[in-house]
Parts: sequence; C-alpha cells; structure tokens
Amino acid sequence: MKQNISITAQQSNKWNANIDKGSVSIKKVQYGVCLADKKERSTMHRQPCWYIRTVADKATNKTMGVPIHSPGASIPTNQKLPFSQYCDAWLAVRKTTCKQSTYCKYQSMLMRYILPYFGKQSPLHFNNIQIAAYTQELLHEKHLAPKTVKDILIVLRSILHYTAKQFPDNLPALDIVFPKESKKELRVLTKEEQSKLTAYLLQDMDACKFGVLLAMFTGIRLGELCALKWEHISFSENTVHIVATLQRLPNVMDTTSENFTEQKKVPLRAHKTKVVIDTPKSETSLRVIPLTEMIVTLCNRMYNKQNDTYILTNTKQYMEPRTLQYRFQKYLAACNLSDVHFHTLRHTFATRCVEAGFEIKSLSEILGHATTTITLNRYVHASLELKRENMNKLSAMQFGADIQWQEK
Repeated sequence: MKQNISITAQQSNKWNANIDKGSVSIKKVQYGVCLADKKERSTMHRQPCWYIRTVADKATNKTMGVPIHSPGASIPTNQKLPFSQYCDAWLAVRKTTCKQSTYCKYQSMLMRYILPYFGKQSPLHFNNIQIAAYTQELLHEKHLAPKTVKDILIVLRSILHYTAKQFPDNLPALDIVFPKESKKELRVLTKEEQSKLTAYLLQDMDACKFGVLLAMFTGIRLGELCALKWEHISFSENTVHIVATLQRLPNVMDTTSENFTEQKKVPLRAHKTKVVIDTPKSETSLRVIPLTEMIVTLCNRMYNKQNDTYILTNTKQYMEPRTLQYRFQKYLAACNLSDVHFHTLRHTFATRCVEAGFEIKSLSEILGHATTTITLNRYVHASLELKRENMNKLSAMQFGADIQWQEK
C-alpha cells in the first residue's frame, strides 16, 4: 500500500508529518529518528520515512511508534553526520525488539564508553588502528575486564553493521578483535563448606536465610531469587516456577524522549539507577525446578499463606540484590568462608549434581541453559575427590586375565 508523507520543521529539531496511508490519513505525528540535516528533511515531501511516533503514542508513553517502510525506502544520509546519530537510530530500533533490562545496558554502554570516544566523529573516518587503540584504552586505562570490553565491542560492531547499510560503498571494512578472556577456576564450595553454611542458615532461620538455602539447592540466580514470590511455589507438585528476575539498572537517558537534548547536558552520575522486574535473561530461563524433600519441608515452615508476597521478605516489598549480597557476606563471615560470591552457590549446585550422577540434559534445563555445552563448560567443576574416585574405578577394572607383577 502506497504511503505519502510530508514533513515540516518545528522548533528544537522536532518534526511534524502528515501521513496518507491508502484512504486513511494520520495527522500530527512526531518524527522520531531521521538521519538527515534540516535541508535534507525539508525536501522529504512524499518520501518514505523510517520511524515516526504519533502524538497519541507520546501521550500514552508508548515506545513503539508507527514504522513506515515502503518498497525501496531508505534512511536519508549525510556523510557529515556524527556517529552519535547512528547510535541513536540503532538504539531506537533495539528498543522495540529487546527486553527493558537489555535496553538499559545498551544505553549505559553507549553513554559511558562508546559515545565519549566515537560520538562526534563520522563513521567514514573510522579505521582498524583506531578500534585497536580504543580496545587497549578500555583494558589498560579504564581497567575493564576482558568480558566487559568484549560486550562493548559487540555493541559497537552491531552499530557499525547497521551504519554500513547507509553507506554500502563508502564505509571502510573494520576488523574488530575481541580481547582474550583468561579462563580462571571458579570457586565451588567443598562438601564440608557447604554443610557448614547449611547448618548456619538453618540455625535461627529467617526468610532471607531460607532464600539462600533455596538458591544453594536449586541453582537459581540472584535476580531470580529476589523476584521470587510464594505464588511461584507449587506445593501440590513440589516445584518452583522461575518466571521473573529483578535487577537494579542504570536509569540513563531515553533517546526517544523530547528532552533528550537537555538530558545530555546532565552528568551521567546524576542519573539514578532503577529497579526492573522483567522476564529472565532467555526463554530457556523460564523453567520449572523440582524441589528436594528438605526444601519442601522448609517451604512449608516458612510459608506465610500470602501468595503475593516475596519469599525473601515475606512481605509485598522485594529485597534488592545488593541487600541480599550484603547479608550473604555476613553469613559467610560467620562461617569463616572466604572468596565466595552468591553465584558460587550456582556453581556448587551444578557440581554436586554432576557428582551425584545427574543426566546433563536434565541439569541444563534446571539451570536454564540453552545448550548442554554451556552447562559443561561454565558450571561443572569436577572436584579432586571426584577425579580420584574415577581414577580408582579405572584401576579396579581388569582387562582380560589378571596381571601379576613379579620382581625379577
């Protein structure tokens, strides 16, 4: 269906448009993201528009506007445009396709690490030496972990791929090399340490201590535990349903907001964080975990008969991850356990399951992994005791006739 669009300039770089879509006329729409300067925009009468948002959408605070894509439509480009405008356009697209938590992380990466370095430059002037120098700056001057640098470079690469579509013949080919991540041994509680911590948590157990026990014997993540309510526990099936995760994320600027230009003038540190309760990190993280008899017994003891309350507080107020981590460290100090993080409980759970002979596919589903490879490579850590036990099994095997060693 043919779409006719006329765009007129407004104040503060705002643009209004009239759209005729077949026999339907949509008037007074706000132009969302357009990669063109004022002169180019003023000549865009009846040209395809990439993204717009109606006044009604704005009033209801909708993030998805009215996308207009006609055959052969393209985003108007200007070789003098700074890279920051392409970042804004890329982020606007991502906002309609990714989770809120992911979107916040993209915003934070852009504002903290990408825009300060590349924002004012034209993407036509980027080169491999510059990208390599940027990588080294993140590693050695910003002192970021290789994994964090890799995540930033992945976002940068995605934006460059998006930008390249606007310059099919001019944008230089860039080779982004990810830093090597040193594979370090992850901490796993020994059986003695786990027993010691379990005994401490059972003593004078409250809702928070119970939550830590639940994580240790189910392998659920920190954010998943903070979002867990009693309504997610099935007492008839003795299972826990993981349906949400709670995170505190940077409350950075919204590039689709009318006040985005003014927001840019505010220092990043002035933007507060916010708590976001969203679906887990992936579809496979939505899962049902069977509970052991011990955990079911503890659930019955702690259940307050109010399904809409959070397990960690037994109230309708959630407990933040950083609060839970603070209390967890106090529990560890009381048990004289060092070099332990909350995620150590997840590693420990996976390791105990392997030692007990769990089938890897079942374990992978309990942990919420997309593939068994992730389970094996990241979370399964064979203890020295298990290795020795397996070697003893091997030495006990007899291949053919007994071999008698005789000294000569």
